[in-house]
Amino acid sequence: MTYPHGDEQDRAFSFDPNSVPPDDRGSHFDPIPSGWYPAIVDDSEIKRSQSGWQGLKLRFSISGHEYTGRKIYTQITVACPSSAEAESIGRRQLWDLTSAMNGGQPFRFHRTDELHGRPLCIKVGMEKLTAYHEEQGLDPRNDIKAFKPLPGPSMKQQPPAQAPPYVPGPPQQAPPQQQWNGQPGAPAQDMTGPPRQPEPPPIGDDDLPF
Repeated sequence: MTYPHGDEQDRAFSFDPNSVPPDDRGSHFDPIPSGWYPAIVDDSEIKRSQSGWQGLKLRFSISGHEYTGRKIYTQITVACPSSAEAESIGRRQLWDLTSAMNGGQPFRFHRTDELHGRPLCIKVGMEKLTAYHEEQGLDPRNDIKAFKPLPGPSMKQQPPAQAPPYVPGPPQQAPPQQQWNGQPGAPAQDMTGPPRQPEPPPIGDDDLPF
């Protein structure tokens, strides 16, 4: 067998389809309905430009839903020398993101992979149609609009405690009424001590012995 463009060694090449990771394209290009979805970050990287701009690119994977496995991307500005407002918005998004991942308490991180695998809820929407989309013939894609913690038992309101049912007890009898000299309501005499002696009559001046 002859090889007009080289020998057999020049054409030797092998390909193993099992070495290719699963494709998240195809139907995944179709947007999913807008709304809140449970998800985790499964990939991240820092993007940089020559102007000094830096952005955190995150890939979210929806989990525990009929759209499980769908990938949604977002990019958060973390440094922008030309726009302090854009940088401020990006840092607020990072605050919301870490807060949603940690039950409402934001946290510090020093590597982007520290964000991986932390469950949260993402609010999925649609990109705005821009001139770039029209020039390139592209349709708007899904975008992430907000973050919030996953709902849990601690976030559910507990029903108010109910008082135990009233059970009437036996009727109580009034204590016996005490008497004083035959008059009801007066304290009774103490009959256990010695008898009380009568008081002597008052003494006038004529009764004195001098």
